[in-house]
Parts: sequence; C-alpha cells; structure tokens
Amino acid sequence: MKEIKIVAPIKKPEDIETFSKATECRDYYVYYKKFLNNNFEYVTEFVNVAKANNCAIYINFKHDITEENLPEIKKMLKFLKTAGIDGIFINSFAILEAIKVFNLPFKVIVDSYFDI
Repeated sequence: MKEIKIVAPIKKPEDIETFSKATECRDYYVYYKKFLNNNFEYVTEFVNVAKANNCAIYINFKHDITEENLPEIKKMLKFLKTAGIDGIFINSFAILEAIKVFNLPFKVIVDSYFDI
C-alpha cells in the first residue's frame, strides 16, 4: 500500500479553499446529485478551486442510483471524461455497469459501501 488518504465530503467549491487552508486534507468529494438536472457544468467550479489549491476532487456515486437515473448518469460520465476530476467513487452495480462502456481517464474507486 502506498499511502492512506482521507477524502473529505464537501458541499460547495468554496469549502475546498476553506478546508485546505485550515487542515492538511487535500482530497475532497462531492455527491453526484449536486450535478443532476443538466447541472454538469457546476463540476468545473469544483475542479478549478481544487486545482488552484493543489487538491484532488472526486465525484461520489452513491448506492441509491436507479435505472431511471442511468440515462442522465451516462451523460454525466461522458461529461466527466473531460472535466478534469481526479476520480469517482462507486458503490453500486448500476454504476459499475454504466462505466463499462467508457474509457475513463481518471481513478475509479470502489467505495467500502459497495453491496458485494
């Protein structure tokens, strides 16, 4: 094992700047639902603030994804390929199936909450 990292949840891009100045944490995640309903461009704000503060940003795809969500999730994954994020957390078979068709340029981390 190379190293252990703590990845902290955030809600707004400004949280990255605030927390990175007050702590040693440099890895953050935000839940995917924040970007649904064609709000994908909001990812860019998180990426820009993360990079400006020498931090990593991940998107967490929770286990509550349904088949009805999959078309929008697939559009989001296509967008994320070029968004500059550092990776995604997955913890559902629905997302695992959805990412199979993409050649993703970032880390895919299987969350400990994965229902195996």
